[in-house]
Amino acid sequence: MRRYSRLAIVFSHDSPDDVESGTTVQLTNGANVIDVSDFRVALGLLPPGSEVVVVANGTVGGKTVQRISDAVRESRVLVSLDLSAVTECSRVSGSPFVGNRQLASIRFPGNLAVIGRGAFAGCTALASVSIPAACRELGAEAFSGCAALRQLEFDDPDGWQCGGVSVTDLARAAENPPKFVSAGGAYHSVVLTK
Repeated sequence: MRRYSRLAIVFSHDSPDDVESGTTVQLTNGANVIDVSDFRVALGLLPPGSEVVVVANGTVGGKTVQRISDAVRESRVLVSLDLSAVTECSRVSGSPFVGNRQLASIRFPGNLAVIGRGAFAGCTALASVSIPAACRELGAEAFSGCAALRQLEFDDPDGWQCGGVSVTDLARAAENPPKFVSAGGAYHSVVLTK
């Protein structure tokens, strides 16, 4: 698989639910920059089977997140999605990433408060997830069927509870995926709250 560690697609816009207008999409690889008018087109320009980092800036609403996920799902590349620079996105309604086999990793905006039930179920290539400190709820079966998941990072691992009982081992990210992924895992079928 070809890796483009310095390749990024960066898009930003001010309209929270309109990724089509007011959007800037740039493909960068070192000093080379290509401006593209559409996110799907940008992903389509990449060699099949390659890996790409997608970095979002600006305001991203629920419809935009759905469109991003759809474009990633339809692409022929593995995508590491970095939403950490997004200025507004506290909750993503529904589960736009369910079954997305092209999603390799995800970083959430710092103000994301809830990751819903089954949010990433069936994302078979998902290997790494970063949970922001603002997150207060992690839904049951959020990572069901994510067999490639190897790392769950919690920006603030303290204060989490499972059924009213304090959870003390979230800081050990490398040890956690089986507890969230496997049916017999300690956190697989329950809601974690903070």
